[in-house]
Amino acid sequence: MFITHCHEATREPPIPVPGPARELNLPDGATDATRNGPVTDERIRILVVDDDPELLETLREYLEKLGNRYVVETAARGSEALWMVARARPDLVILDVEMPGMTGVQVLTSLRALDPTIPVIMLTGNTDGSVAAETLKLGAVSYAPKPLNLQYLDHLVATFATKPREGSSA
Repeated sequence: MFITHCHEATREPPIPVPGPARELNLPDGATDATRNGPVTDERIRILVVDDDPELLETLREYLEKLGNRYVVETAARGSEALWMVARARPDLVILDVEMPGMTGVQVLTSLRALDPTIPVIMLTGNTDGSVAAETLKLGAVSYAPKPLNLQYLDHLVATFATKPREGSSA
């Protein structure tokens, strides 16, 4: 996992998220699916999809510490992400292009079929600009290159994450 920081990173213990039985740490034997239960508060829901568990955890912790504005769910596979979107639509998806099995481009195409209004930010370590161009043509709102610059990602999230839409199943 590659992330660039503009300030020195510190490893702090996870912070409990306000609300019933929602905690940032997974209990022993739990999976992302059990942690990612329905969200009932008014914060913006973000789904981060990447096959790198360390990156998922880093992004979840980083985004959830940004003034308590976001609730972050994670998925390690494209099929899991599509199931989660069908169950409860997020307000923003951050999606890796390169994943085993179902690629990010395939997930993006399926997301567009499920709900074309969900903004999707693609993450890519591919230096070939045609990959980013393809994802934008398919409906992604933007992309962030890897290694990630967290301040740039924060800017993208703030730009495209909006309050829950009327009629969404948040």
